[in-house]
Amino acid sequence: MALPEIPDLVMEPKVDHKKILIVDDEAAIRTLLVDILADPGYELITAEDGAEAIERMERQRYDLVITDMVMPKANGLDVLLASRELDPERPVIIITGFPSVATAVKLVSLGASDYITKPFNIDLIKITVAKVIAQREFVADTRKQVEGYAQALPDSIAEPYNFIVFSQLLEKEIARSRLRNHVCSLLVAEIDGFEQAVVGGAINHWNERLQALFTTVKRHVRAGDTVGQTDPDQLSVILPETPLEEAIHLSVKIAADRVMGLGFIVRAVNFPRDAEDVDGLFRASKFVIQAARAGRG
Repeated sequence: MALPEIPDLVMEPKVDHKKILIVDDEAAIRTLLVDILADPGYELITAEDGAEAIERMERQRYDLVITDMVMPKANGLDVLLASRELDPERPVIIITGFPSVATAVKLVSLGASDYITKPFNIDLIKITVAKVIAQREFVADTRKQVEGYAQALPDSIAEPYNFIVFSQLLEKEIARSRLRNHVCSLLVAEIDGFEQAVVGGAINHWNERLQALFTTVKRHVRAGDTVGQTDPDQLSVILPETPLEEAIHLSVKIAADRVMGLGFIVRAVNFPRDAEDVDGLFRASKFVIQAARAGRG
């Protein structure tokens, strides 16, 4: 006797909607951004001025805020500062009508994750939003991993668990810089003597040393810069809107900031000067680090 057929169970995939607050005093701009960002994974909410945006942020949780700079009642800077106070890790993208490297550097130094310019570049807006949301998810995932590894063996820190995500963020930053015809830099910092420590069996305290490097790097970079572990003994930093000269100046400051008696090798490479894609920048960074080890850089 044949068994009756059991119909397949079709389950709707669970969509993790990212709540995005769009703030602009012009209704046409709000509508345009909603149209551009229409996506099943985004829940889009609008506010017509900074005051309303701040009130909404006090009542609800948002994964991202996109705000115009010039508005009545409360401007974009007010929204940015309020957002950082309520949720320091929430990304904020500023809309500005005055694009320049100086403006970008100032916004990043104030804590903005990124900026978009008028008139809008649709592809650039989509890339920028995807980038900052991915970065927020990376921070949350990393925190969970750190908590999970809290009781792990010391050598568990050698696993570059964030390399893939960091590479994706670097790829998005390169795409953004290419569309704007701007520059970005990649800073690479590693602890001097890692290979000797491995050979000599002195790897037990490497977790502490890597944490010292991370603390040192974070002390010098800006709020909008992205730090990732790209090798067991190496951290890399994405520096948006940063010419090579500024990145080199930063690398010198980090290298001079010795912690626990450790020596740091810190170098920088630049898009598009040294390479025009992720693999090329990593190859260039590897070369300058190797040159530094050999005493040539």
